[in-house]
Amino acid sequence: RNSHKMKYLIHREYGPFSVPKTALKTKTVDEMIVDHKKKKEWEKYLNPKGLKPTITSNFYKIGNEQDFVSHNFMLMRSFKPYKSNIACFRVNPYLTKPEIKQYLMKIYGLNVKKVHTTNVQGKIMRDPMKNTRYRKNDFKKAI
Repeated sequence: RNSHKMKYLIHREYGPFSVPKTALKTKTVDEMIVDHKKKKEWEKYLNPKGLKPTITSNFYKIGNEQDFVSHNFMLMRSFKPYKSNIACFRVNPYLTKPEIKQYLMKIYGLNVKKVHTTNVQGKIMRDPMKNTRYRKNDFKKAI
C-alpha cells in the first residue's frame, strides 16, 4: 500500500491498524470498526463454509507441444574448443530455452541436459556498390 495515502492508528481495544486517509475525514474509528464487522458478517453470509481458493502449484507449466515447427536450427562451427558432447546452434531469437531443449529432444532425439543461450546482434556490413551500410539479422546462439 502507498504510505502517503494511509493513516496508521492504535486503538485501545483493537490495537494497531491502518486506514485510508480519506476515511478519517468522515468517520470515527469506532464507526470504521463497526463497518468492518458488518463487512465480515456479509462475507460470512456469502460464503458460510469459509472456503478459500488455494493455489495448487507455483511451478512452471510446460506449454502444449506443437507437431509442426518451422524453426531454423543451424549447427555452428565454434571458435572455442568445446567437449565432444556439446554442440553450438544458431537459432531463431524468439525461441526460449525450454523450446530449444524440446525441439532437440523430439526432432533429433538428442539427450539434452542444459541449454545456454546468448543473443547476438547482426554485424554491420558495407555494400561497396551502393556505398551504404546495413545490418545482418540478429540471432540467438544456443550451446
